[in-house]
Amino acid sequence: MTPCASILETPLRIGQIVPRAMGCAGAHDLRRILAPNLKRLRKERGLTQEELADLARLNRNYVGMIERQENAASADTLEALAKSLQVDPIRLIEQ
Repeated sequence: MTPCASILETPLRIGQIVPRAMGCAGAHDLRRILAPNLKRLRKERGLTQEELADLARLNRNYVGMIERQENAASADTLEALAKSLQVDPIRLIEQ
């Protein structure tokens, strides 16, 4: 069982603080992983942020915000970006 799974399966009491386990990625950790992966994959394909945004039907500013770790991407956004980059979505968030 992973550290994340053991925490998630532990019953919690109201007001209980759950310690962050090693190996569990939080939202900011995923942003930190996603941002350089997205930028690298985009540049490898010779795309600008605007071109990628058009392919994924997203706002160019939003793509830039994801690359600068200023905004979190939803699962739907990750899927659209991955499809536009012609990669499996997991490639966007793997370390």
